[in-house]
Amino acid sequence: MSRDNPADGLDDESVWKYRDLDGVNLCDGNAPTSTEARVVGTQADYKTTGQTLSIDPATGLTCQDADQDGQNCENYEVRFCCP
Repeated sequence: MSRDNPADGLDDESVWKYRDLDGVNLCDGNAPTSTEARVVGTQADYKTTGQTLSIDPATGLTCQDADQDGQNCENYEVRFCCP
């Protein structure tokens, strides 16, 4: 799933963006147990990009251009794993 793109300097795929939106009830109201992420369109795992980002099951994924040494964040998609 991808609800944001990095055009504004931030790719924000936060958990709260996926809760109860468009009829989606993420993990039936439970907290995700893990989070997977990849680059939209390439299926490249986020770990292969070399980008500095935050990824956590409780919060989701965020990538800020300011943390990328002059590069822009990739556009990421996330998958939340539920209990």
